[in-house]
Parts: sequence; C-alpha cells; structure tokens
Amino acid sequence: MMEEYACDTPEATFELGQRFGGRLRGGDIVLLRGGLGAGKTLFTKGVLSGLGFDPDEVTSPSFTLVNLYKALEYNVYHIDLWRVDEGSDAAFAVGLHEILEEPERDRYRRMGRAAG
Repeated sequence: MMEEYACDTPEATFELGQRFGGRLRGGDIVLLRGGLGAGKTLFTKGVLSGLGFDPDEVTSPSFTLVNLYKALEYNVYHIDLWRVDEGSDAAFAVGLHEILEEPERDRYRRMGRAAG
C-alpha cells in the first residue's frame, strides 16, 4: 500500500510520524523516499516517539547506513540507502538479509536514491 502525505511544518512532520508509529506492528517495513533535507529523519523521530523511544536519541544513518533503536516493544532498524551506489547490492551493503532473519521485529527502512 502506498500513501502520500504533505506536511507544511517540521512540527507537522514529527506529529505525523508519531501517529504513524502508533499504528506499526511487529514485522512492518516502511519505505520513505525523498531528497536530502526532505524530513525523513524528523519523521523517523516521530515514529520512534510514537513507539515510546526518546526521539532525541534518533540520528540520521547517512554515514553508518543502519541505526538500531530498541523501542519498548520492537527493535527498529533505521536504514539509509542514500550513500549506497546505485549499481551495488544495497541489501548486502546494509546487512538486510540478517535483519530480516530476526524474529518478529519492527523493521523501519528509509529508502534513498539507491532503491529506485
């Protein structure tokens, strides 16, 4: 299912993420797409806040590629494909196979230019 939202302020982006995070269940995978500065990390902070995690601890995985957050009920993998070369195996670069082998986890993935 694909949904599209537009937020006019950073606060609205964070609040949308909070509401969205409250709807997630174990095993969900969320893909976000947008250019640099589009608000993907701010939305992610809202999502994790909605899952009971401190949003101040959430940072962009642009250089680490994968950040793991242990929220109250789920482990959330925040994955950034922006810096992965378009011709490379993005799944291998971020260890996606290992992440998907984890039992009933809430996997949250942020998609960048490498994915499409």
